[in-house]
Amino acid sequence: MQNRLIFAAGVAALGSIASADVAISTFTFSDLNSEYFTQDGVTGYFTARAGGDTSGDVTRVNMPVAQTAEYSPAFANDDASLADVVFEMSVSNITALSADASGSFTITDVDGDTIGGNLDGTWLRATAGAPILFFNGTLTGVAFTASGDGMFEGTDGAGFEFTPFLLGNLFSGGVVQVSFGLDTFFNQSFAGFNSQFSGTIVPTPGAAALLLGAGGVYIRRRR
Repeated sequence: MQNRLIFAAGVAALGSIASADVAISTFTFSDLNSEYFTQDGVTGYFTARAGGDTSGDVTRVNMPVAQTAEYSPAFANDDASLADVVFEMSVSNITALSADASGSFTITDVDGDTIGGNLDGTWLRATAGAPILFFNGTLTGVAFTASGDGMFEGTDGAGFEFTPFLLGNLFSGGVVQVSFGLDTFFNQSFAGFNSQFSGTIVPTPGAAALLLGAGGVYIRRRR
């Protein structure tokens, strides 16, 4: 029986992080292949990566207009593309109702440009009604890396430019995950889950001061 994990951005915890500064980018990917492995029920390792049904998007919010790199369904089946998505977490301090988690994520476009950083947060298990797991997390050390052509492109060729502002700074943000259909917590291994990850990337305090200036430079370049 296949369960489904739904990772949703935009709820209160994520909103409070994103509202502290102007969001510069968002991402959402659905139908990621997810699994969790533990040997002792006290610590474990969770992964979610692109599979045959995965689709999603990455949006640069203020270019000054939003521009989106779309990942079409089943993009992971295209051997000619480097596009990929990987979320990884080490899970520890597992109790009946909570667990700590930390790890990393990497989103790769069709020719090798990447967005990646660190994930840290806490899993919580609802105690009433249907089994629901919540992960409230933050993003740190988020880097935009131009390993390809410097344009972050989806499978349809559209996307956004890696401006000097994006390439010259580290960013932070938030990711909130909500999972449904898990009868157990992280005390035993599981696999065969479809999952969705959504997040918001914002400037760190130092980078935030450069955001308006970078936008002005971009407008002048476009003109």
